[in-house]
Amino acid sequence: MRLKSRRRGASDAAPHSPTAVMPDGDARDGATARDVAARAASRAEDDAWDAHFDALLEWSVADGRDGSCNAPWRATHAGLNIGAWLQNQRARARAKKMPRDRAAKLDALTAAGRLWIDAPGRKGWKEQLEKLAAWAEETNGGVDYNAPVGTTHEGAKIGAWLATQRTRRRDGENARRPLKPEQAAALDALVLRGVLRCEKADPWPRKWALVLKWGEERANGEHFNVPYDYKDGDERVGVWLNTQRQRFRGGTTKNLPLTPWQTEQMQAMIDAGKLWVHAPDDVWEKKFALLLRWGKEKTRGVNYNVPQGEEYEGVNLGSWLSTQRARLLHETLGKNRPLSDDERRKLQKLIDDGKLRPATPRGKNAAKGQGKRAPRGNLDDVDAALNVDLPHTSKRGRKT
Repeated sequence: MRLKSRRRGASDAAPHSPTAVMPDGDARDGATARDVAARAASRAEDDAWDAHFDALLEWSVADGRDGSCNAPWRATHAGLNIGAWLQNQRARARAKKMPRDRAAKLDALTAAGRLWIDAPGRKGWKEQLEKLAAWAEETNGGVDYNAPVGTTHEGAKIGAWLATQRTRRRDGENARRPLKPEQAAALDALVLRGVLRCEKADPWPRKWALVLKWGEERANGEHFNVPYDYKDGDERVGVWLNTQRQRFRGGTTKNLPLTPWQTEQMQAMIDAGKLWVHAPDDVWEKKFALLLRWGKEKTRGVNYNVPQGEEYEGVNLGSWLSTQRARLLHETLGKNRPLSDDERRKLQKLIDDGKLRPATPRGKNAAKGQGKRAPRGNLDDVDAALNVDLPHTSKRGRKT
């Protein structure tokens, strides 16, 4: 007996068949599973947009509000974050990246005076550029348009605006909001005139000038070995110079190589004997001699406890001594090499004589005492250094 065939419905489809999850309409028009998923996602996005829009309208008249739809950033209603959603819709509307039907709904609210897309007082791109030009004309005769970030002029935050335009220009088509051709052309015209800088300024010449300034003021131009912890205002000049030494030596993946011009500047100082790149072997000895001279000058040899942070002859001697105390307490200390037996012996001699305060063990090291004690050895050289006047040497600040 021949059975009459019937069309299998969605409920009869094989459990793993794509047809099993397709609505009848989609199945009939031959849509693939991917097409169905895309349509479902689109419908879900439309539903979410409509839900937020309806919640915004409800919020505008709830709790005695006057119908304004300008919800603040953190506003919520019916469990939806309508404030953040509205902020996103405004950005999309300004960028012309919104479907027509949605844009029409927002336009209707704007026409009714219930919603703004461009914030009140928001200035257009051309107007901001005109404010920048007016600022340049008033402050420097129009020869420099490089307004600092915090600059304002006639109520316009031209400094912050200019910083944003520089970023957009550098990023080109990869910018979150690329410049329009006419906007990019306007900036380029100012760059060609030499009144605007759009590329990031190289800080190297400015920081190298701080190194030269330190050498002239603190070392009478005899050398330019800025101490590691020296700062000029907020600029960590010593740390920066240490990084340039690493770049000059090479063999590091942390920093880019120096440019030929930068290498030339450093090489000239090295050749003149006013800058070291590889730390000299006698740096520790010179700083220890400086410590002894400080004690004789400041305390007549009673003690050698240089206060933390005190500078002496261009060297942050207090910071250096604090590090040596810690190195004496611990056999290893961070990136510092261990003290040699001779160095340990000289520091220990001052401690034993009651002229130098040792480091105080803390935490888990407190029970271990003061670590490795320096060998006794021959202390005649230390005694001699303490009992005779040291000859004055040039003011050299070198980093161990």
